[in-house]
Amino acid sequence: MLAKLMASCPGLGQAIAGLGYDRHAPLCLLSSGLSNDNYVLGQGAAPRRQHCHGVNDSHSEQCDGALSRLALRVNRDVAALGVGRVNEVWAWRQAASAGLAPALVWVSQDYHCYLSQYVPNEPPESTNTADSDSVLGRSGAMIVDLLGARPPSEPSNSAVSRLGNLLCQLATLPVPELTISTLEQWQRYDSALKAGMGDAPEGVQQGIYRILERRTQILDWITTVTDAQQGRLQFCHRDLNPANLLWSAQKCLAIDFEYTCGAGPLNELATVLATHNWSAPDTHWLCHEYLSKLGYATLPYKAIVAAVNIYWVFSCCWALLQAAVHQEPQYMTWFSQSELMLS
Repeated sequence: MLAKLMASCPGLGQAIAGLGYDRHAPLCLLSSGLSNDNYVLGQGAAPRRQHCHGVNDSHSEQCDGALSRLALRVNRDVAALGVGRVNEVWAWRQAASAGLAPALVWVSQDYHCYLSQYVPNEPPESTNTADSDSVLGRSGAMIVDLLGARPPSEPSNSAVSRLGNLLCQLATLPVPELTISTLEQWQRYDSALKAGMGDAPEGVQQGIYRILERRTQILDWITTVTDAQQGRLQFCHRDLNPANLLWSAQKCLAIDFEYTCGAGPLNELATVLATHNWSAPDTHWLCHEYLSKLGYATLPYKAIVAAVNIYWVFSCCWALLQAAVHQEPQYMTWFSQSELMLS
């Protein structure tokens, strides 16, 4: 498997050798997602060299300490209306330099493959997150019922505190040069859906039609969120679902920065609320902890709900665009589950 990947990714073999690994090092699949596959390289075998030095590539970085294992990510060619690989790598490095993401060790010239520090994922037993193999989480209507009571002074689940710390620290990173407002993101999806409708399979066309029928409602949600954010702009990962978090006893790290850009705080919070099934008190604590540290005197409840609804709209749009191009069933499954959250 490693030999096949090296053949498809120029420079990977040299990078692995430069980092002290045998080209025949064991390779084990960690996860297979809709936009990338992830492997652990060198499981059970220590590298010959102790530091990340000697890789003859302009994208390589040095990192402290021994790397007994590496994570290898192979990107799919998915037209996801993301932020582009250059912006993604920049954002990843910003987060890694602040200790909020694994160290990015090497990036291929064509951005097809990345090597990074392997961090074992040790999620707490009571993370209570949505199943990472399913899109199903919480709709905006469900969030309404979670934010009625006074937030507790501390979360009952320590994992929520770690996630809250990650959210707050990510918000302090330099704002990416690429900024995308909620309205701009919708306009991109709206244009792409219209452009792809004519050649799409019938089922995809019907899905696109149903989303575009909601245009007035979607614009109302966007206006509500935009008004509440009052021009706030920050570093936003925009995809902090359970599959993009790594847990340890001390902290929570982020991975996969494919959608990171400068955006408003409610865009960041919406993904977490939509995809994590914390208890009502802990959800309320997380909202209050995050937004109060960003200067909100009170929680903008209506805007939070609208932001979650927009998250599911964008999830639908993304899935439809993939289904139109790739015509693979998992994308329409993703769309159908996301659409349920808008019912």
